Amino acid sequence: MHAVPTTWTLIQIVIDCLLIFLIVFFLLVLMKERKERALLKEWIQKQSRVFTDLVHASDEKAETLSATVEELIKRLRREITVAQSALESLERISVKGKPAPSHNQRPETRVKRPPSEREAIRYLLKKGVKPLEISRQLDVPIGEVELVSQLESEQHD
Repeated sequence: MHAVPTTWTLIQIVIDCLLIFLIVFFLLVLMKERKERALLKEWIQKQSRVFTDLVHASDEKAETLSATVEELIKRLRREITVAQSALESLERISVKGKPAPSHNQRPETRVKRPPSEREAIRYLLKKGVKPLEISRQLDVPIGEVELVSQLESEQHD
């Protein structure tokens, strides 16, 4: 009868050893997975930071580019206004056959202005240029500019 308990004891010891081996094996696997997860998490965080930095850099470039484009558009509009003014002066010179009157001289009121001049006045009024400044730029009487302004406001009402 002693042989039976010894056999059972040996079987129990073998089973216990197998269970201990399995527990140690699973602990090692879990520790390895935890380490891999930590490495993966760190890699993902690095990639997120890189992506965020790239997005911020592109946003800053877009804002800078937008500001530059807006400034160029403003400059272009100013240059167009100056060019239109010069063109109007040249047209007046060629139409009248004499130089345009200076700011101190009043132009003849009987002379009919070319349609392009009225368009220039309307354009500058729409852009928010004050009538006195339009009168100076286009070398037309202030009353004419105010008249065009009133006609424009009546047409829109």
